[in-house]
Amino acid sequence: MDFRVDDVSLFEVEPLFEWSSSDPVIVPQPTEEHPSLGVKDPTVVFADGKYHVFMTTASQNGWSMATTSFTDWSEAAEAPITYLADSPIGAGYTAAPQVFFFEPQGLWYLIYQVGDPHYSTTANIDDPMSWSAPLPLYPNGTPAAIQATGGWLDFFNICDDELCHLFATGDNGRLWRAETTIEQFPNGFGAPELELQDTTENIFEASMTYKLDGSDKYITMIEAIGHPGRYFSSWIADDLAGPWTPLAATEADPFAGPANRTFENEIWSKEQVSHGEMVRSGSDQRLTLDPCEPMRMLYQGVSHTAQAPDYISLPYKLGLLTAVGDNPISDMCVDVESSVSQRTVAGKVNLVVSVTNNDSSSVSLTVTSDFGTKTIPTLMPGKTTSVAFNTRLAEKSSGTISVTATKDGPTGPVSYQRTIEYTAG
Repeated sequence: MDFRVDDVSLFEVEPLFEWSSSDPVIVPQPTEEHPSLGVKDPTVVFADGKYHVFMTTASQNGWSMATTSFTDWSEAAEAPITYLADSPIGAGYTAAPQVFFFEPQGLWYLIYQVGDPHYSTTANIDDPMSWSAPLPLYPNGTPAAIQATGGWLDFFNICDDELCHLFATGDNGRLWRAETTIEQFPNGFGAPELELQDTTENIFEASMTYKLDGSDKYITMIEAIGHPGRYFSSWIADDLAGPWTPLAATEADPFAGPANRTFENEIWSKEQVSHGEMVRSGSDQRLTLDPCEPMRMLYQGVSHTAQAPDYISLPYKLGLLTAVGDNPISDMCVDVESSVSQRTVAGKVNLVVSVTNNDSSSVSLTVTSDFGTKTIPTLMPGKTTSVAFNTRLAEKSSGTISVTATKDGPTGPVSYQRTIEYTAG
């Protein structure tokens, strides 16, 4: 059946996720040297009190990259854009960036496509001119499996405690994953392995993968081709190597798309929720999302009435989606607040851990320290409890406490772990 996105009655499934879209927050800022017609493929990180956005720019000169920064989304449209063609990254084809801080090296990384995946680094994300010249993640060229299946694009790196995982799509129904060790990164990526395969329409491009904070879950979103327009499907897994289970993965029930998005004001991208990135809860290589905070996604869109002589000339803009109401990710939140204090009793230091249940459900608690583990079978909503650990130390010390809170969720028990640091000072 042929239909358009305004034929709401054809969406018979109530979506698991709902989103509200802002007006465009970042728009092209053409200059004589950089006659940009569109901004696309954003990546975003919050660091040192500012949002830093990197993006693809499109013009008749080709595809390139740019960056902007601001302290609040209300300032984004007026924030100046700096073109990275003027940096050591240089002119020529570069596109689809991803930014993160690689904690083991104390460096910011920008992963992007120059055909195959390349990267640049800087110690100072505030200085766009400090990015290093491009270097390949695959110095020996395109892997054989990719050559045999038609290519790859839209590279996205995420690391766990031991490995870094490079994901990529190919506009051909395939999601690839390659890995290297934390110690070797950015070198040592092996042969890509196929993680997901479906039709080109269902697995198209622009994958993004995140760790769900406080849990052992990962989520992947991939852009799909709708009828018409674009939307994102999602999968969930316990490990970055899969297996991946569909979460919201159809046009009628997408992770984010025309079927489950409304607009705060003018409908400026009626048929598109296209290439974007989630606003993360951290800035490092773990790429975390906090289920206890409303999800936000920076995405590219364009008017369904836009006229252009070719694809590169389409006037793409960037907008911000905010999740509305409960969804399968927010259901993974167990809202407890924890604190640690150190008290001296009879010449020995006790660690006192206080936990308040801000959730609407009762929770059970497991509190773990270097000095033992204690459990609280039930803590009712709105209540506070404390547990103490005798350190047998005469002086205050530094360390961490983990608090795991568990409640009954819609599909079974849900656990959320928080780690709290304490210091001797």
